[in-house]
Amino acid sequence: MKAITPSVLFEDDAILVLNKPATWLTVPGRFPQGQIVVKDVKTWADQRYESVYSVHRLDRGTSGVIVFAKDAESHRHLSLQFQHRSVGKTYHAFVHGFPKQAKGYIDFRIAERSSKGNVYKIDSNGQKAHTDYHCLARYGQITLIAFQPKTGRSHQIRVHAKALGTPLLVDELYGPKDSFYLSSVKSNYKGKRDERPFIQRLTLHAHSITLSHPMNSDSITITAPWPKDFRALHKQLKNHSPFQELEEGIDGYATI
Repeated sequence: MKAITPSVLFEDDAILVLNKPATWLTVPGRFPQGQIVVKDVKTWADQRYESVYSVHRLDRGTSGVIVFAKDAESHRHLSLQFQHRSVGKTYHAFVHGFPKQAKGYIDFRIAERSSKGNVYKIDSNGQKAHTDYHCLARYGQITLIAFQPKTGRSHQIRVHAKALGTPLLVDELYGPKDSFYLSSVKSNYKGKRDERPFIQRLTLHAHSITLSHPMNSDSITITAPWPKDFRALHKQLKNHSPFQELEEGIDGYATI
């Protein structure tokens, strides 16, 4: 089986934009002795471009658009954009359930749960967090939603999706399941006894990003095609669940 590696979505003298695989970290992680070392996108890029600067991060289980700067000045320029919330980001997520409204926003504050490291919750005393959303398609009890975070809190989309009543289809921290099985939507599925998970990572993909180019301030948008597992999930859900396209062109995401 061919190994899944990052792919280049956009590159010039100032920035490098990659499509991150879901199993990779953004930057090197710390691993106790004897634990399997997980690959990271920054190390992969450093080996090919001498050195790049990390601008933002994606959770390990999230695939999609990740931006790096190639020099210190571009890094400063891009970092200020993220700090000032002028970067446009759109994520696609397969979730459980369907929200009360097909389009809207979530503005619940988010705080870290003190008893559990790197786990977050809705808390009126937490940091401000705002996410716009609109539904793209419905597959029975499963929905494809586009989320557009306007702030950059850790786990923001995952926590807000849960608060909306539509947790990610696969999310070991905030969702009801850590894997998705095809038998849950395919009633006549054969081999259920020995069934393996159909998808076992966060059902979240960083679909596109819009930013101001650090060299000329032109607005650019870079889009990451759906990975193979997202395309396959859409196909199976569409074939085995009542399908309703809520935004034209959904199949285009699944055939790129």
